[in-house]
Amino acid sequence: MRSSFLSTGDTAELKASGLSESWILESGAETISLESALERGFRAEVLNEELVEECLYLPFFDKFGNKIIDEKTQKQIGVIKPRYKDQKEKRPKYLCLPKSAQSRMYIHHPKGFDWKKFYANKSEQKIYLTEGWKKAESACSMGIPTICIWSVFCFNEAGMNTALIPELKEILICQK
Repeated sequence: MRSSFLSTGDTAELKASGLSESWILESGAETISLESALERGFRAEVLNEELVEECLYLPFFDKFGNKIIDEKTQKQIGVIKPRYKDQKEKRPKYLCLPKSAQSRMYIHHPKGFDWKKFYANKSEQKIYLTEGWKKAESACSMGIPTICIWSVFCFNEAGMNTALIPELKEILICQK
């Protein structure tokens, strides 16, 4: 189990999405300060003390459960959901780091699912795709292997380009 701190509000939000406390802790989700978000390299123009109190942070892992580290910052790549002090203006709901990470999938590693066997094309189990990590986590917590893309435009490299991102193409090829 990964060690992390979650605020009462973040825990309640994740539980409302259908996740158990133990599942939430295993995902690596944590509440981080504005200072911590800035240290990790998130954009200062969106995250400043006048707008944001704290952030819900979710780390990225590769298809085998290894941390994905940003070469520039040497920090683990992830996504944050800023907790804005007011909702007067429309602001980004989630922010990814780095910018290139926006076209990447989120893969949870549910117990009982062997990703290595799946990628070796030796698994009969199907994988499901959804938009949004809370939906993917919720499905995984019910025993349904699910990956997510971050938004409806993140399935490919350049917005509406027709070329699939390599991770999604690899999963489609491995599906029997």
